[in-house]
Amino acid sequence: MGATGVSVASFDNDMHRLKEGIKAMQVAYNRYFTGALDRPPVEMQSSLSAIIREHTINTEGQRTADRFRLNALVSHFHILTEMWNRNVRQMEEGRPAALNRRGTQVDVSKKSDDRELYRARFQAGRSSPENPQMQKLYESYLLAIKAGDTSKGSLSYRNFYAQVHRRMEKCQEKTGCDEVMLRVLLVDNRPVLKVKSTS
Repeated sequence: MGATGVSVASFDNDMHRLKEGIKAMQVAYNRYFTGALDRPPVEMQSSLSAIIREHTINTEGQRTADRFRLNALVSHFHILTEMWNRNVRQMEEGRPAALNRRGTQVDVSKKSDDRELYRARFQAGRSSPENPQMQKLYESYLLAIKAGDTSKGSLSYRNFYAQVHRRMEKCQEKTGCDEVMLRVLLVDNRPVLKVKSTS
């Protein structure tokens, strides 16, 4: 660690604060959208943004695992804040909004499939679990699970890859395609993986 670097203990502590803070902010925004709070938790959001800025600017001493952990939390934070900020604007403009079964507001002014988190092309029947794009697809799907209104539990990369590979094979058998497009979407606040032939 350099003179300006962050210690491992300090980094771990901040990542724990960020993870728990995101959970607390989810609860606070849900309470705001259902009328239990008078105003959105902007101070809490600003505090978490400050933690993110500190560790995205000061990267000295960060290990590969640290960067992966930080990037996953940052992506989760940005997905949620984008959705919440859109719903806050909708409320301020007096536009109608829907409530999902857990009471969190859903923006009905946009089509649900506008929330695309990731897309990538793959050679049908020749995918590999070591492919970086496949790993990014998995990370995006996990973020969609966390961001959405879902009861889905954790999903291992091995099981995710096996499911994706089977769906790619079925698409190839059905269409005879050489290449497929895989997309991770947040549809009605639920994670969706779509597989489609590109030819």
